[in-house]
Amino acid sequence: MSGFYVVLALGFPGQLGLGGVRFGGLLGLGWLGWPDMMIGTIVAWLLAALVVAVHRPSRPRMLPLAPALIAGFILALPAL
Repeated sequence: MSGFYVVLALGFPGQLGLGGVRFGGLLGLGWLGWPDMMIGTIVAWLLAALVVAVHRPSRPRMLPLAPALIAGFILALPAL
């Protein structure tokens, strides 16, 4: 999972910080298994998109992905 975030960080410079890359790698160590990890990742990205849509910053700025990753994986735990 960390490789996926590294590719995103390098492919879109300035859009994804290395904190999200490291935390995504930590959560992707296989504690939950692939299906639950993918559910958590998808939920995390949807939560991040919801925050961006609701927040609508007047000037572009980076929003951290790590809090959305934490929330997404916590929400994916009942799917076990």
